[in-house]
Amino acid sequence: MKKGTIFLFGLVLILIMSVVLTGCSSNKSVDSGQTGDSSDKAQSNAANSSETPSPEPPELQPEENPPSQNTDDSIELSGYMNEESLPSMVQELGLTKAEGEQFGELGERFEGNGISVEWQPSSGTNPSIPITVQCSNNYSVSMQGVSCGNSYEDTKSSLLQNCWRAVGTDTKHPNSFLMETDNNERFLISLTLDSSDCVSEWDWCNWPQGNLVVQ
Repeated sequence: MKKGTIFLFGLVLILIMSVVLTGCSSNKSVDSGQTGDSSDKAQSNAANSSETPSPEPPELQPEENPPSQNTDDSIELSGYMNEESLPSMVQELGLTKAEGEQFGELGERFEGNGISVEWQPSSGTNPSIPITVQCSNNYSVSMQGVSCGNSYEDTKSSLLQNCWRAVGTDTKHPNSFLMETDNNERFLISLTLDSSDCVSEWDWCNWPQGNLVVQ
């Protein structure tokens, strides 16, 4: 073989090898670039994920209970029914002075929030203290367990079990109840009922008048 032919053959071979090596190098660069991009994207996503705060769980709100007409913490007024304690009751209930109705200028009367209390102060000729308490649609107070909003049947049952006696001619549905003590004291409670047969108003006094028909 001639030297020129050998030289040409060798040159062609070198060119072929150069092309092959260049292609391999390019593919490696591309793969390396893709790998780098994927790594960068993963790191970016991780950073975004850590920066984005996770949503907080919704705050639980306490359930609202409907207002109750009868409450166990109602103020029982029977313990105030004496001349020394009546001013304290007036202050606790936030009552304001009003014009007298039953005892005229000799009496003391206070009212507010559906409650009225009136009494005649003691004197040398009248040592007893006549007192009247009226309550209309106020569920925060009670008298001898009687409270606005209570059912009639429960109220009647409670009174009869505690030495009160029904008075009046209505034997099936009496609305007045009398208590008499060994000291000749007399107390009267009268009820007014609503359409649901529940107590809407009550009156209490310690000086009932007239001949009451006791059942």
